[in-house]
Amino acid sequence: MPVELPVPAAATALATLEAVKLYMGISGTTQDAKLTAIIPAAEAAVKTYCDQNLVSDTYTDYVSGEDSYKWSFLALQQRPITSVTSIHRWNGADYITALVEIDDYRVNGDEVLGRFVSGWQNHKVIYTAGYTTIPDDLQQATCMVVKSLFDRSNKAAGVASEKIGDYAYSLANETSDTATIPAEAKLILNKYKRVSL
Repeated sequence: MPVELPVPAAATALATLEAVKLYMGISGTTQDAKLTAIIPAAEAAVKTYCDQNLVSDTYTDYVSGEDSYKWSFLALQQRPITSVTSIHRWNGADYITALVEIDDYRVNGDEVLGRFVSGWQNHKVIYTAGYTTIPDDLQQATCMVVKSLFDRSNKAAGVASEKIGDYAYSLANETSDTATIPAEAKLILNKYKRVSL
């Protein structure tokens, strides 16, 4: 049964300390310092896995145009796109030629469609992308990663399991990606991964 996590007022992080403690069933404050130190590492792992920042911010991408005679897409790095502030075309000396929305381009969901002159990184796009409110499943996946890192920090390095009677142990055989992000979290995060064409 999914835990209902608190929703932060404005997203500046993928998971709050409060949400992590609720997910992990921790009510006291004795683990707060440790969890507070782990949360940024978990968020970095999630952002790396998804190949995007996910939290709402303003970005500047330099992207290549394909063909000015037909409508084509500019591939921006961050999603979801919430607004495009400006698009400037390289004029041979600087990015000064501003394109006009509707006449030259349109924002279509997570894509920018327009008539873009062919060239390598000849368009400068300033835009806002990411979530202002972190979706519940993304927050929960981040909490899963925090728990994974927390649990690993309490084990001996490289040990996957131990047994006391007739002592036995097994070594972890995982890459850092699978060790950090549990399979259940990956199932959630896969829908947030940036797809490169």
